[in-house]
Amino acid sequence: MSFNLFSRPFSRATTSRVLALCTLPLALSTLSHGVAAEETPQVEFKGSSAAFNQLVDQSRKARVIAKQSVWSEGPVCLPDGSVMFSEIPRNRLMSWSEEGGLKVERSPSDFQNGHAVDGEGRVIAASHGKRGIERRNADGEWEMLVDRYQGKRFNSPNDVVVASDGAIWFTDPDYGLKSQDESYPGGEQELAEHVYRFDPASGDIAQLTTKEVAKPNGLAFSPDGKVLYVADSSEEHHRIMAYDVRNHALTHEREFVSVSPGGPDGIDVDTKGNVWSSSKEGLHIYSPDAELLGKVLIPSEPATSNVALCKGSNGEHWAYTTSGMRVWQVPVSVVSAD
Repeated sequence: MSFNLFSRPFSRATTSRVLALCTLPLALSTLSHGVAAEETPQVEFKGSSAAFNQLVDQSRKARVIAKQSVWSEGPVCLPDGSVMFSEIPRNRLMSWSEEGGLKVERSPSDFQNGHAVDGEGRVIAASHGKRGIERRNADGEWEMLVDRYQGKRFNSPNDVVVASDGAIWFTDPDYGLKSQDESYPGGEQELAEHVYRFDPASGDIAQLTTKEVAKPNGLAFSPDGKVLYVADSSEEHHRIMAYDVRNHALTHEREFVSVSPGGPDGIDVDTKGNVWSSSKEGLHIYSPDAELLGKVLIPSEPATSNVALCKGSNGEHWAYTTSGMRVWQVPVSVVSAD
């Protein structure tokens, strides 16, 4: 989940253009549901197989729920049916619900990126600014859970998932250290880019072996937790790797799919085991056997950065997608396996 174009970090010139487009005045009085949730008939479902048609709901329309974002990222479904996401360059955390519309949850947010929810309904966040993994406790306060491995600081934790046993898995690329728009200045790299497993109960932290992944980015588990998918958003690969999970370690490394145009950033897995990947043109949906089932073509600027499959407060299912300027609510028929 990087601030990128075609899975590459933005140049300063490109970043400036996106910021200029996005940083329009945004008075809180305009953040009502009626303004933010305009209809967006431009979204196109591209696929005709029975499997694809069972995943999306073409009887409903997609909507924009936030239209003046600045590189939105890290969407996560909350137990009450709302969704939370980051605006990294603005250094703030946002939420949206059908009833309350768009709200600022935390500002500054210490450049949070990816989010997850643990078994107790607490939000887990990957913080670029604090270079660690945070948790929002029941009292609303944020607690740093882990920010070092063997005494060395992480780079900029990017995406995070919580396994069924409560362990927190996360990626740690160097995007936050390289971009002035993604973290606080002055950070130095102390570790190579890796995937980690942290057990909040014991405090144990393990660095996982992912030899073929140059830029670990989005990650998600299969419904049974036996496979971990990791997006590699390096310039060379643009692919999703798959690993068998055995005794808290990763084995049987293989390429799951290559994503084009653009490449994978954030990913999600539905309860049927299908992998939903962000891309330059929207969402690509792959079966557990790596068959491309179809695409959701989403006008986004400059690319779709991430996706979360959620159940709304009214019981309807949605894919919330983040991008350079907008957050979209796309009608689907499944929810996340997480």
